Amino acid sequence: MASDNFKVNENFEELVNKGVPKIIEFLKRIEGETYPEEPTHQHDTITEQMYALFFDQYKLEKGARVLDVGCGQGVFLKLAQKKGLNAIGITLNDEDHKVCKELGFEAYKMDQSFLGFPDNSFDFIWARHVLEHSIFPMYTLSEFNRVLKDDGLLYVEVPMSDSPAIHESNPNHYSVLTKRMWMSLFNKTGYSLVKNLDIKFEVIAGDEEYWAFIYKKNKVEKIEEKKDNLFLALSAGENFGWGVCSKYLNKEVPKIYKDTTVWDFQKYGDVEKEVDGTVFHALTGLEFESLSKLWGKKNIGYTFFENELIDQSLENSKKYDLVLGGCTWCCDKMEEKGIANTEVLIQGIDPDIFYPIDEEKDEDLFVIFSGGKFELRKSQDLVLKAIKILQQKYSDIVLVNAWYNMWPQTMELVAHSKHIKFELKGDKWIDKMNHLYEINDIDKSKVLTYELIPNKELREFYKQTDIGLFPNRCEGGTNLVLMEYMACGKPVVGAYTSGHKDVLTEQNSLLLKEMIPHKIFYDNKLWADWEEPKLEEIIAQIEYAYHNRKEIKKLGKQAGEDMKNFTWADSAKSLINIIKKFS
Repeated sequence: MASDNFKVNENFEELVNKGVPKIIEFLKRIEGETYPEEPTHQHDTITEQMYALFFDQYKLEKGARVLDVGCGQGVFLKLAQKKGLNAIGITLNDEDHKVCKELGFEAYKMDQSFLGFPDNSFDFIWARHVLEHSIFPMYTLSEFNRVLKDDGLLYVEVPMSDSPAIHESNPNHYSVLTKRMWMSLFNKTGYSLVKNLDIKFEVIAGDEEYWAFIYKKNKVEKIEEKKDNLFLALSAGENFGWGVCSKYLNKEVPKIYKDTTVWDFQKYGDVEKEVDGTVFHALTGLEFESLSKLWGKKNIGYTFFENELIDQSLENSKKYDLVLGGCTWCCDKMEEKGIANTEVLIQGIDPDIFYPIDEEKDEDLFVIFSGGKFELRKSQDLVLKAIKILQQKYSDIVLVNAWYNMWPQTMELVAHSKHIKFELKGDKWIDKMNHLYEINDIDKSKVLTYELIPNKELREFYKQTDIGLFPNRCEGGTNLVLMEYMACGKPVVGAYTSGHKDVLTEQNSLLLKEMIPHKIFYDNKLWADWEEPKLEEIIAQIEYAYHNRKEIKKLGKQAGEDMKNFTWADSAKSLINIIKKFS
């Protein structure tokens, strides 16, 4: 790829420093979209009803400090003062601020996402119809959490999504989310649900509904420390990338190493803390920054990357006594950069979900599976080109894919593929993909496109396929989708490069060995040093599989046996062995 196509700065700190003034400028611009909240019968009535309901069930002592976020012209502040509470209001609107001050309330002009109060300042926060005005509600909720005392209560009320009132069309409604999304954000920012309520009423447009949530701030508990403790400071998620890895290591490691503490971000808080033990860190990006602020007497990092390391990678690697790579290729790349303290820790599969399939599949069609989020690195452009050629020759070949990518910006590099035309068009994922098939003259009736498939349903999904196609240009890990497919006793055609080399062999797969260097330069610097399989070899291996179905079943059987040695329990044992050797 030509170096003059893009000029990319990947220095995290520099980008943040440059970005802060842009954020300030943006916030000042949208501040002009605020409007005064003059009292109305509807909103005042709901405020009074919910206020009465809350204080009937959750008693606050007189003098308790209460924060009214988006205080309008003081409806709640007046009610709180009558209860003898020490109530403070904040608003971004000049007129509302002026009215509150004239009424004698303690009120400040302040953005809900940047609170000028010390930590643990308030017993209760009232946030009625304000979070939908936040451009980053997760950060806003984190700020609420910061100024709430331990076990402090939070009342939030928001309009429902898909309302007949079309709240998302309001000029300063930036976050009209689903109920499930709101509840997920509360969980991620350190709260426990106390109660949620649906407030239903009628408006001219139809049946309207507001969602009310009462949450309690999770108390930060003291951690019992031992000298030999192992702290797993991994990811709080469970579904993608680091989330999957963290979920299983957090489950398996404590089974074999009793002095293990799983760092719970919601329970203990994302606080800077030093502990007397070893901390196992999930490292993010090329900067090698830890996901947590927990540090031990000894620190071990764990990283997966596909792009060329930067100077900051080398500098930050010195924070860790040992850096584990998700594959041998990662460790080789680290050593090339001058990072010598490395070891390999390979991911695993869940043998309770992914295990050999014995049932015979219907032979009427030859079904090829391709997985992984759609992007240049995963080489779906090569898959589509190969399928187009093969389907012109064999009418019974069908492609089944699970390529859903929730980060569309990572798809943009596909535009530089020499194999397909690329254009994203359509609202839904299936529409985007169908458009891609159409502009590349691929028969979309012979392509089945799926979005996200729950892990527990994947084995049944794989059962209907004949072979998996993985011509990936680079993998910083060992490719979980590939491993899980193989664990089901299914044969694969796979690129013999980067992380794939740790799991693919001549005995368990059809290898793609004719690799072409695929280097990407930005600003005259090498950004990615990948390898691309030859299209001709991909087609040849698929044709071999098509004509030798009994033979490839033997490869699949061996793949299933091999993956029994790559479980998450095995990954946990390897980690403990590395730590013991290191100690």
